[in-house]
Amino acid sequence: MFPAFLVSRVRARAYTYTDAGAVNTITLDGALPTDTTFDAGTGEVTGAVYGNTNAGAIGRNANGETTGLTWALNGATIGDTVTRSQSGRVTGSTQTNSLMPAANNVWSYTYDPTGNLGSAVLAANASRPRVEYSYGFPDRRPRCARPGPVRGRRRTPAGRCPPTN
Repeated sequence: MFPAFLVSRVRARAYTYTDAGAVNTITLDGALPTDTTFDAGTGEVTGAVYGNTNAGAIGRNANGETTGLTWALNGATIGDTVTRSQSGRVTGSTQTNSLMPAANNVWSYTYDPTGNLGSAVLAANASRPRVEYSYGFPDRRPRCARPGPVRGRRRTPAGRCPPTN
C-alpha cells in the first residue's frame, strides 16, 4: 500500500473504517496521509484527499461504471475522462492537464464484431502526430491438434497435421 521506505520508518499506524468495512482513513505516526470519500447511497469510492491537500475524484455513470478521474496536484488539475457505448464499452478517452493544455491526449477505440479491441488511435496534438495501434489476427489458417498427449499445436502452410514420427 505504501512504499517500503515510508512504512519502515512508521512507528504507529491506525485505520478507520466505514460501516461497510472499507478503509476510510489511514494515519501514520499521527499524520493523515489519506482520507477516502464514499457515495452515501452506493458505498463506492468517490475520491480521496491526501495529507498534502492533493485531492482526487472519481466520476461514475448511472450504471456505476467509471467515467472519469480528476486530481488536483501541485496547482494543476489532471483529468482522465472516458466515453462509453450504450453497452458500457469504452470508445474514447481524454487525458487533460490544466497547466499544459497543448499536451492533452485524445484516444478513440474500435472493436471487432466479437468484442475484441481492434484499434486504439491517439489523435495528433501540437507536439505529436497521430498514432494508431491496430490489433488483429491476419493468419486465419486452420490449426492442427492431435488427440492424446499434446506438446503444443503445430501449424503447416496447408493447414494439415504434419506426420508424426
